[in-house]
Amino acid sequence: MLYLKKKIEGFEVGMSYYSGFEKDEEDIVIPFSLSLYITSSKIVEQLPVYLECLRRNECPEVLGIDLDVMTSMAYWMKNGKLEHDMEALNDQTLHERGIEFAYKGFKPETTLELYEAIRQNVADMVRMLGDVRRLLMAAPPTLYGNFYRSQKSQCDEQKVVAAYEQWKREVGVVTPELLKDKQMLEVVEFLKRKVLRFAPVPSERERCRVDLDTLRSHLPHGYDLPEELPDCCARFRRFVTMDGDALRINYDSYGKYLHQFYYRLSDDERQVLIRLDLMLDLIRGDMEVLREVVLPDVLATPEAMALWQKAMSEGWIDERFQPRISLTKSAVLAFEIANRLGIQDRWKVFEQFWHRKNMRSNYNNALTQRQSLKFLDDVKAAFSGTLR
Repeated sequence: MLYLKKKIEGFEVGMSYYSGFEKDEEDIVIPFSLSLYITSSKIVEQLPVYLECLRRNECPEVLGIDLDVMTSMAYWMKNGKLEHDMEALNDQTLHERGIEFAYKGFKPETTLELYEAIRQNVADMVRMLGDVRRLLMAAPPTLYGNFYRSQKSQCDEQKVVAAYEQWKREVGVVTPELLKDKQMLEVVEFLKRKVLRFAPVPSERERCRVDLDTLRSHLPHGYDLPEELPDCCARFRRFVTMDGDALRINYDSYGKYLHQFYYRLSDDERQVLIRLDLMLDLIRGDMEVLREVVLPDVLATPEAMALWQKAMSEGWIDERFQPRISLTKSAVLAFEIANRLGIQDRWKVFEQFWHRKNMRSNYNNALTQRQSLKFLDDVKAAFSGTLR
């Protein structure tokens, strides 16, 4: 981070403040002018770095300044008071006035020399800010995509991950339909914050594409939809694409919005933009995992899903319904699930689904092991709904 914005705005305040001095007191104006030189020098040193980043389609910082007015020498030099004062005080050297000043090799002898150095800095600054304006106006969409990725990389995702994992624990077995419900709820909660309010008002064509009935079907029963939601949804659709059932944010357009309205959004709102993306990443990741999982019909019934949910909540299986436990305990779990579902060819079903062999033998071995027998008691208790 260059903190260019802070320096440029500080220099602007300084020049404005100086132009309003009522008295020409050398013990005030000369030290103040020296500080103006230092600030303008730092800006001139850092602007080439900023420009080089823009040429690489990177944006290290949102300047958020009026580049149309700040690319004018007249704007910076204000009413000419600085020039007038420095000329008036040029009858003596700085040394004669008891002032010794040097900054990175620059050691002016007179106030007029100091003024000329400040004026040259301003000229260089105006020229480079003009280059910034031209580069931003012609910037490809990828610059804003890169800018967004940079902002996202600075966001602490731990709270998002923790919230998502808590939701997964609460629902038990994560299914594609539950993930679609979660995705829609996260989007609607985001839209209620009206973070995209600065985007242009949607057309009737865009509003008509919003299917409120489908949207409502994925939300909790009785969920109160705000009146302005169709407009919010229409705005949101400009920034996303569908990847199957998963939403994927277009970083180029999303990043341009964040860049354009960076300082009109609060810090929390900027974080909300990124947190939604992080949550959608997590949901999409689980959708992709489940897309690869095909449960056998006998293991995909509502009764089976209830058993899977209990097994997953106990940590015996993962999100893909694969066992996290030993071979003998897996066989015990399979036997109990099959027994409750009335599956006749239990070992064939589970060996194919879990990519295992000799599960009958594993089960027989389990019946001779104290640890596995204890696990059998745990399974029966969990499946019967009693607490252990």
